[in-house]
Amino acid sequence: MTFNEPLAMKLYRELKNDTQIGQAVDKTKNAIAMWRRKNNLPSIADTTYNSGIHYKKVLTPIQAKEMRRFLVALDKGATLCKQAGVKPDIHAAMFAWGNAKMSSEEKVITQGFISRENKEMEKEHG
Repeated sequence: MTFNEPLAMKLYRELKNDTQIGQAVDKTKNAIAMWRRKNNLPSIADTTYNSGIHYKKVLTPIQAKEMRRFLVALDKGATLCKQAGVKPDIHAAMFAWGNAKMSSEEKVITQGFISRENKEMEKEHG
């Protein structure tokens, strides 16, 4: 597949989804998805609330960007937790994110999951 991969990666790092990246590099969203999988890059999908209202309609652009960053980090953190056999916990992740010094979002969220898991185990075992 020949296309402007540096531009695609730049757009991916700006949290653009497959459709947006594909439009910029003149490829289909499926071609971009294949490129992402080949490079072990998770999807940056448009996310909606259960109500069907797109988050970009209810958040400011800065809030929407932060929400997308959180969701990407949450997905990566949840994957790491599952690999480690730890149950992901959204509340712990949100708490950890809110208190983080944003150096490694995935690490912070994973630590939040593990912290919550440890507290639950302590409750169960006295």
